[in-house]
Amino acid sequence: MSDVENAESKTGEDSEVNSRKFVDEVKFTTELRKFYSGHDQNSKKTEWTEEKIKNVIKMIEDFNKAKVLGRRPTDKEYYHAKKYDIMTFSDEKVLIVKRKSQQDPVVQIVPSSQYYQRILDTHVATGHGRRDKIIYALKDKYMVPVFAINIFLQLCKTCLSKKSFPKTGIVVKPLISDDFNRRGQVDLVDFQSSPDGEYKWMLQYQDHLTKFCFLRPLKSKEAKEVAIEILKIFLEVGCPNILQSDNGREFTASVLKEIVSLWPACKIVNGRPRYPQSQGSVERSNQDVKNMIRAWMVDNNSNNWSIGCYFAQFQKNSSYHSTIARTPFKALFGDDPRCGLTSTHLSKNVISQFEMEEDLETFLETTNDNEHKTVNDDENITSYQENLCKTRDIATESIIMTESITETERVKVLVVGSESTVANTNHILHDFDVIAHEIENPKIVGESDTLFCHICNQESSGAHTCIKCKRITHGICGNSTENNDEGYGSQLICNLCANEINILRERKDSHLNLKRAAEKMTAHSSKKFKNIDVGATVLVEVPKVDRGPLDSKNVVGKVLEKRNELYKVGTSFGVINDWLPRNAVLPTPEEILTDDLPEVRLLFLLLYL
Repeated sequence: MSDVENAESKTGEDSEVNSRKFVDEVKFTTELRKFYSGHDQNSKKTEWTEEKIKNVIKMIEDFNKAKVLGRRPTDKEYYHAKKYDIMTFSDEKVLIVKRKSQQDPVVQIVPSSQYYQRILDTHVATGHGRRDKIIYALKDKYMVPVFAINIFLQLCKTCLSKKSFPKTGIVVKPLISDDFNRRGQVDLVDFQSSPDGEYKWMLQYQDHLTKFCFLRPLKSKEAKEVAIEILKIFLEVGCPNILQSDNGREFTASVLKEIVSLWPACKIVNGRPRYPQSQGSVERSNQDVKNMIRAWMVDNNSNNWSIGCYFAQFQKNSSYHSTIARTPFKALFGDDPRCGLTSTHLSKNVISQFEMEEDLETFLETTNDNEHKTVNDDENITSYQENLCKTRDIATESIIMTESITETERVKVLVVGSESTVANTNHILHDFDVIAHEIENPKIVGESDTLFCHICNQESSGAHTCIKCKRITHGICGNSTENNDEGYGSQLICNLCANEINILRERKDSHLNLKRAAEKMTAHSSKKFKNIDVGATVLVEVPKVDRGPLDSKNVVGKVLEKRNELYKVGTSFGVINDWLPRNAVLPTPEEILTDDLPEVRLLFLLLYL
């Protein structure tokens, strides 16, 4: 019997618990079993059960034993040993994906009976995020198939209640920023229908490039209160060059006036008025934030959205953003956020035992001692053979060449006999290297005898320096460069400089992805909405508030002028006062208007503006 079938036969008590959750585990298990039943044993989409994981672990162990004993492993053992590996967590062997280097994440293979809980925890942590956000959050921790995530999302009651219908639109000129704080977008979200005490509005400020947002509850939408909250944000991360809002240019100007009165050194440009289509980034973010706050209120059985907005802010910034192809937190700070020990690979049972810092230090010391002991046991034979070969090679030399060292008369030539031991030979070579280094690099009088690493502030030999900041760094406190070999005296980049480079790289990649997304939107819009020349006949939809029940839905017009992908249209009733975007007009070659159009200005209340 598979794990899916075992999970289906749970007691009535478990079913009662599942009924209070967003997704019924029994339904999820049933749908998952239907999916697996449609694939045979040879398919790549086979089920990972606990029994299968144990068998793979045993095959990998047999493969390792076969290498030691010189036995030829079977094809299955060789196949699984090349794809998977074994790691021990809390005296428990787990199966992980084979890592190419130590920097690669540890991705654990979990049985299908654990899919529900893994997806549920990630789904809640991302504010009921969709498929891409869940995949991004799980890809460095657990191997969960995409079809299991899709099944889960189709059964989530909270996500089904917020599902939106597809909409069509046109992109006139997408905004593109090349660095952080180039353009800031601010918007006010109305919560007057569901106030939280004195709070009736919510402020959202978003950086246009990194998509990093700030959420603040407001008691009113007065310019002074809005300016104070925005000023608090600016004093934390700096102020942008341009501040843009779709609440009107006058409102933005009044907010900037209040900010300047509180902070005279601050100078911000008021962004030009734009249509909601060009403010689409923050508009879509508003919908995500509302859904996240609503989900937080349901999960925590609370009506205090003024508190939940801060959790929604963290979930929004730590979730994958498809436009910049990374999380906003990583685009701003160069790395994803951490949630204490839960962001490590330690199990929950181990983490729950830690209360004080001493408990964590004791655990780390015990773990390091066990790892060093295991590594030493595996490398003793190889290390002894290598040292023995080096000793024999040195013993055959009767004279050590010292031509490359200056002042050779100060150095005594040491000759090693064939009976010298490995330990004595290593001491001799070490002393020789120290003497040679002191001759080539004499100590300067008055120079401090003790050097310190500027990263950890611990004593250092001064062998390594950062190639960027030129400061002394430990080898373990930096990263080796591509053009330099590792070893004593090699150049490296310290962790602080490496973090700065990483932040610049993340922002540069975010800018390229933002530009690529803008080009893609423009190309899609141009393909969907063809260009209209001046003089062409078009149809214009009349808003419902401007027409009676017996009036025509559309009116025939003629393009009189074109400017910045906007159209001035004249009709038989007069010239429409507003400039119309491309998605507000429809070309129609059947109807032709005369050139004599009345000069009357029509004030349409266009709903799409």
